[in-house]
Amino acid sequence: MRAPRVTLLGAFVAALALVAALLAALAALVMRSAEDSDSLDAAADRIERAARDFVDALRELAHERKPTSEGT
Repeated sequence: MRAPRVTLLGAFVAALALVAALLAALAALVMRSAEDSDSLDAAADRIERAARDFVDALRELAHERKPTSEGT
């Protein structure tokens, strides 16, 4: 069986990045600066990327944990 490409720590780091992106977006909403639409669009992009990274990490871990037909 090959070693997982994503570790539990990697998934945790991806989750933290997602939480950080969400908190930054919330801060941008509260600040309501003159550049709101640009900063909110950028925040949305960061959240999408962070969420995608987290989902990819979870799927990779799930795939690695599935038993194989070789009796694992």
